[in-house]
Amino acid sequence: TASGAWYGAFKLLSYVQRRLPLPERDASAPAMELRAWNLWDTLSGVVERGNAGNSLVWPYALYDDDKPPHPAQLYSSGVNTVVLNDVNACGDPQTRSLTAVANWTKNLGPLFDRYALTPMLAVCFGAPTELSNVTSDPLSADAIEWWTAKFGEIYDHYPNFGGVVVKADSEGDVGPMSYNRTEADGANMLARVLKVRGGRVLWRSFIYGNGLGADPSNPIGQEDLARQAFDTFKPLDGSFDDNVILQIKSGPMDFQVREPLHPLLGGMPESNVMMEVSSNQGYTGHQIHVCNFAQQWEYYFAWDTKWASPSLTIAELLTSEARGGRSKWGGGLACVSNLGNFANYTAHVLAAANTYACGRMAWDPTVPAATVDREWAAMTFPAGSAAAVDAVADILGRSWQVYEGYTSPMGIGFIVGQDNPYGCAPKTNYTRGGGEGPGGAACPPVIDHGNHYWMNPCDDYDFSNYSKTGLGCDRTSRGVGSRMIDTYAPALREILDDPARVPEEQLLFFHNKKWTDPVPAYYGNATVRLFDRIRDRHAGALDELRGMAATWDGLEAALGGDARFAGVRARFLQQMNDAAVFSDTIMGFYGALSGL
Repeated sequence: TASGAWYGAFKLLSYVQRRLPLPERDASAPAMELRAWNLWDTLSGVVERGNAGNSLVWPYALYDDDKPPHPAQLYSSGVNTVVLNDVNACGDPQTRSLTAVANWTKNLGPLFDRYALTPMLAVCFGAPTELSNVTSDPLSADAIEWWTAKFGEIYDHYPNFGGVVVKADSEGDVGPMSYNRTEADGANMLARVLKVRGGRVLWRSFIYGNGLGADPSNPIGQEDLARQAFDTFKPLDGSFDDNVILQIKSGPMDFQVREPLHPLLGGMPESNVMMEVSSNQGYTGHQIHVCNFAQQWEYYFAWDTKWASPSLTIAELLTSEARGGRSKWGGGLACVSNLGNFANYTAHVLAAANTYACGRMAWDPTVPAATVDREWAAMTFPAGSAAAVDAVADILGRSWQVYEGYTSPMGIGFIVGQDNPYGCAPKTNYTRGGGEGPGGAACPPVIDHGNHYWMNPCDDYDFSNYSKTGLGCDRTSRGVGSRMIDTYAPALREILDDPARVPEEQLLFFHNKKWTDPVPAYYGNATVRLFDRIRDRHAGALDELRGMAATWDGLEAALGGDARFAGVRARFLQQMNDAAVFSDTIMGFYGALSGL
């Protein structure tokens, strides 16, 4: 096929770039049918959570005399689908994607045809009301008629249109709940309209703030973001049409540096599911800090949900049955974009490794992260010596856990300025004081709310349940919290319920611990207080970061005088400075709160 010829050509070029001998035969097929790149680009040109400039697509796609750049970079990594716009798709100018169909299909269509990429749109569920004053009730004939006409217009202009992505009933976006309908009602209505043209609905499961919870008598359970999506969707398993795919984030929160697996992944056996990850560093250093996600995604792909025997890993769940996996519909991975119109597309040169890893690991979720990192390093720095390429790959391989170490180790969770009432903490800030912090304490002002870069642990009290005596969320199956552990398979529940067996990197996500509780030391085999363990992890991560920066400093000659060297070095200098500030802010707060 033309698609296979393109992938083969790019594979050939990868051997040339890496200066490797050509094998007699190198054949592979993608494990997942849908390998989607999700642009969060607004039609004004601003990229939501963008860290590398403005959009490469908008508003250029609306005008005949402006042509966006070709998408070879994405296709060469293995991506086969591009979602063109931000999931927050309501309001002007976002809805212009539905009113200027002739423009963007004319200008973008030839680009996608050339590379056999399938375009999709993120659409506003309430668009009939916004644009035509028609009800958006999914069971209304008027809404169905409106979407039938709109999708007909799109397919008439571009027959290879793939379908839509929908964010509904979340963070203010209209959805079927606005009409006392279910998520299945909304998704199926769109899916049935699209099915006659072969289109799909990717329905995002990122839902919270709708009064749903584990136990109606338990106000904590009603508010815990970590289980609201599960409580919304699990009762609907088996209710979704066959061209509806639930797009589920890798973790139950919101792209934090490390989360446990989302319980809907593996927990919806009668529904089509795919996983959503983020190449964008919205919560992990804004592409100023190097934070490579290949290791994070490897962590999720290897996670055994224990919903089947002998195993049901996420790699197996998302791989099509035709490729030896468990996905009946074909399986998929969606990656939130980290691209912008900066000259190098990703701001930090090393952030482009996340772009490559998305397509590469969707093609083969069993490939080791270290292999992906080295492939990217060898192609990106072809003039570098083998030792230099190994050093770059080593920096990438350590960077995720280093960022975790000086910000949010042991499953602490949200740590940036992020006031949000849907955490796990008892709401002492509602009963004891007017501030957002523990006991209603006043927190430092959040001057960059929504920016998600600088640390403000006080403001995140609700997510991590800080107090004078300890920290961490009680989500155990017999605890006083949301009992979120009940959402996992029984065999996994037993592990997570036990503080001695739960993986250390998730301890405080599932358990509340005292600052003075004994835990294994970061250095050696001793036992130390929890406070000291967190402090030592911070210090160790900062030391490792300085070592990574020193390694980069020593690569200038070995990389063949690459002009990008100085830019990466400058980013490392800022990262070291800001990481120290992050750590001082966090540990200073912990020390003042605990008295330790």
